[in-house]
Amino acid sequence: MSKPNLDRFKLETSFGDGSVTHKIYTSMRRAPVQTTWNDSKIIGSGGFGVVILQEADGGQLRAVKKIYNRNGKMDYSMEVSVMAEVAHRKDLFVQLLGWYANTEFLFIAMEYMEYGDLTQYFNGAGTGRCSAMTARDITGQLLEGLATLHELNIAHRNIKPQVRIAHPFPLVYHSVLTIIQNVLVASPNPIWVKIADFGASNRTRDNLLHTRTGTQGYMAPEVIGLLPRRYQSDGYTIAVDMWSLGCLVHELLTGQVPFLEIEGAEDWAREFDSESELMEPQTDLAKLMSFCNDEVEFPTDILRQCLVSGTAIEFLKAILVANPKSRAAAKGALGSAWLVQEEEPKRAEEPEREEEPEREET
Repeated sequence: MSKPNLDRFKLETSFGDGSVTHKIYTSMRRAPVQTTWNDSKIIGSGGFGVVILQEADGGQLRAVKKIYNRNGKMDYSMEVSVMAEVAHRKDLFVQLLGWYANTEFLFIAMEYMEYGDLTQYFNGAGTGRCSAMTARDITGQLLEGLATLHELNIAHRNIKPQVRIAHPFPLVYHSVLTIIQNVLVASPNPIWVKIADFGASNRTRDNLLHTRTGTQGYMAPEVIGLLPRRYQSDGYTIAVDMWSLGCLVHELLTGQVPFLEIEGAEDWAREFDSESELMEPQTDLAKLMSFCNDEVEFPTDILRQCLVSGTAIEFLKAILVANPKSRAAAKGALGSAWLVQEEEPKRAEEPEREEEPEREET
């Protein structure tokens, strides 16, 4: 953790019982400002550790990711590095507030997103999906974030809403369930989302990526190993994020991911009614393989049943492409007809401007 871009976010910390105190130096001539943060409750968990909600003496809230540093071998400098590199885009990414560590754990302090994750928007009006307008706005904002990451040659590798994954070996994962939240809501009305959790992120500038990482139902076919030989390469690229985004958008519009196992489709739809039961969607690998081999066309039946517009379907068909080299890039996808045919997505900090009344000619 000695890289210069990480050192400026390091917090001088002393540890207490269920609390930490930071010293912040605002000036060389003044005494440091001390702030104590107390653990409130656990708001997320997984194989990495837990996410804790902390409250300062003044009432401020933050989220702290507490990461297991088993045997001192776990290196999460990439996660902190990516967050530091995109810290200037407060509108697109959950903000890094600092990091600190002891011999057992690395702690990443982040802004607390009180409205939680996207899960609530999958059950709008009891349909298991959100409105087309909301889906379009969320998509545009996520594409802006991905375009920013991809210009830096960074692949997020785990774009998705909240899922709860039941672990077959809880003692290994230190949890029966992993609660993963990677797209968080900054404002519900108008909808404004931010990309979070860069634990799986990596750079692709000098080499391809090879690790099989991601979440079932959102992983690109090249990550799973389903591409036909003519599309295969020695690894994969940032294009995997576009496939994951396509799965997420499909879910926003229909209530389910594409290529979902038919036997689990009804159960998956019902699971959105109960957050405590929300589980990982299962991909029908045979169906996805047939699509990758050009044996079947992109499935649009469920999209048409949900009255999804033609421009939205074309958008999905442009990014849910088997060949990664033919998949639309984030920057280009921002100009798709579905996203530009109406006014740009609004964010909470951008109030509507009143039109000036026309002046009468004299």
